Amino acid sequence: MKRETDRLRVFTMLALAAALFALFRTFPLSGDDWFREGLGASLHSVGDLACVVAEKWRTTNGRILGNILAYSAGSRPILRDLLRALITLVLIALLARVSKLTSTAGLLLCAAAVFTLPRELFREAYPWAAGYFNYVPPVACLLAALALTDAVFAGKALRESAPRCLALFALGFASQLFVENVTLCTLCAAGLMTLWYLLRERKLSPSLLCWLLGALGGAALLFASPSYAVILHGGGMYHAGVSGGLAGLLASAQKNSATVFRFLLADCPVLYVSVAALLTLFFARGRRRAADISLLAALLSCTAALPLHTLLRLSNGALAALCLAWFLLAILGTLCWTAGALRARGCFFLLLSLSAALPLLFVSPVGPRCLYASYLLTLAAAFSLLAESDLKPDFALPLCAGLCAAVLVFYTLSYLPLRRAVAAQETLLREAMLRGERTVRVPACGDTSGLLWEPDTPKMEYAYFYITPGDLSIEFETR
Repeated sequence: MKRETDRLRVFTMLALAAALFALFRTFPLSGDDWFREGLGASLHSVGDLACVVAEKWRTTNGRILGNILAYSAGSRPILRDLLRALITLVLIALLARVSKLTSTAGLLLCAAAVFTLPRELFREAYPWAAGYFNYVPPVACLLAALALTDAVFAGKALRESAPRCLALFALGFASQLFVENVTLCTLCAAGLMTLWYLLRERKLSPSLLCWLLGALGGAALLFASPSYAVILHGGGMYHAGVSGGLAGLLASAQKNSATVFRFLLADCPVLYVSVAALLTLFFARGRRRAADISLLAALLSCTAALPLHTLLRLSNGALAALCLAWFLLAILGTLCWTAGALRARGCFFLLLSLSAALPLLFVSPVGPRCLYASYLLTLAAAFSLLAESDLKPDFALPLCAGLCAAVLVFYTLSYLPLRRAVAAQETLLREAMLRGERTVRVPACGDTSGLLWEPDTPKMEYAYFYITPGDLSIEFETR
């Protein structure tokens, strides 16, 4: 029986890998990808890559590993799509593991859920390669570290070993060299876990200490980039509210709160409905006091109000208060109605989700992609509840397989026409360059559904030029 289960899981992983690769192959380039496409074509050795990454660290940002992946994948479509498929497959497997959805059905459910994001968040996290390589890999690193420290949630002592220490140090260090809010989230996770274990076991865990030290070292290297001094002083494209003192912080929070809280929770019914429904199930299984009934009523009221935030025309402050109230009530519900490892795991994931989102209030500009880590962590909390709910119907495997197939096929079919349209644009550009034309008019790709981040962008001139970018002017005709 176990052998058959293992074979099914291996087959499922292989089928998922093929489906993911096919999906990523249908995503056309968009936005800043064109800049990286042109830059990638100019990189012919590891030395070239190192020089460019070092120069970006000095002048643009400290995202060393994010830049290495994005620049290496530029102008190398097979490598780009293989990397995205592999990283996403690992992310799905890790999400299933930390959530305790260990069955094949659980794996397929995780695969479907990681793509069931709001459209604006989806297009910036998956099709846009520049967004993908900065926002998805660090979440995979964080989930891997949580998988290696899972015994802490169960109240057990960690099995200390040199390989575990080295792996946690490497994961802690690597996860910090992508995006800043995940860097802060990882510091919170490693610090909280280390302190929690120390207080409970009355001793320091070498493994957790290595994770914390790796996270501190990676964060130090990231923030040592001179570019952050410019950001803190309000210069350049990005700026931090701290440059204006308390008034600047408040102004930044007011400006960013709509984006942050929409994509943290308000526009994510998959998250708030599933968590609220599962907590209601746990509530119903025990004898509860009046306080529990009041807590459930408040949680369900917040859950019911969330999809109406647009209709109700809530102000940014009211939306923020509603989302924060929901998180507080969900954490209290998890504390009151669950026990043991589930209580620890659920509360930890919800708190980490907030720690990844709230720093974004004070840096501008922010986009939906910045909430990707929070989405995955809240999803992990929901799946942790599901794993312990004893909801295991006989039809779980075909249902999850069908759901996963439907999601992947839907996106593949949605993006395939856009892929063909962009490929047609590139064909026209190459033919025009062979004729020596200096201005080229190409049909717009026809992205009427908003599936791409910055479609039909002049940034294509970074990839198509004669001597220097811009010497070929590209214009787009609306169909």
